[in-house]
Amino acid sequence: MLSFRLPLLLYTLLWLSVTCLIQKTCSTSGGSVNPITAPHPPDSDDLGKHASLMEELLRLPEGQLRPIYLVEKEQHPAASRHIANPDSQFIKLLFSETYKTHIMATPWITRHADGTDRNGVLFFNIDEKGGVIPTIHTGIRDDIQGRFWGLIKHRATMTQPELFRDLIDPLRRIKPE
Repeated sequence: MLSFRLPLLLYTLLWLSVTCLIQKTCSTSGGSVNPITAPHPPDSDDLGKHASLMEELLRLPEGQLRPIYLVEKEQHPAASRHIANPDSQFIKLLFSETYKTHIMATPWITRHADGTDRNGVLFFNIDEKGGVIPTIHTGIRDDIQGRFWGLIKHRATMTQPELFRDLIDPLRRIKPE
């Protein structure tokens, strides 16, 4: 089934790269995960397609990752803090030979406008030079919140030190102050 989705995957990578022109590398160290304020979901049919593809890569039934949001420029520092947190865990979903890009996922928490924290998933790309590009983040449907959170945390076996050692170029990181 994934082989039939290769054109969609390539389109997704291109679309995410175009929409996320500003690259941020991990710029902080340690500390706890800092929830971000989630924006209103964009009105875009494309985001649903991307969520479906990410569900397929995570081997989840369609419709589990909702709502889905683009990572806005002002959210990049929160994404960088999460990725730089030594306690964060990661899932390597796919490596695109065409774009020389790793597609990664990590469990993370967002703070909604009503002040509630919600479990979700942050997706980001790592380019061939080790640059980190946060792309999208999703919520998890209420009726599967607990079960899915356990599953995603179980699948996130790559540690932050392994991520930095294996995929992120240390020369591109900004050293902690």
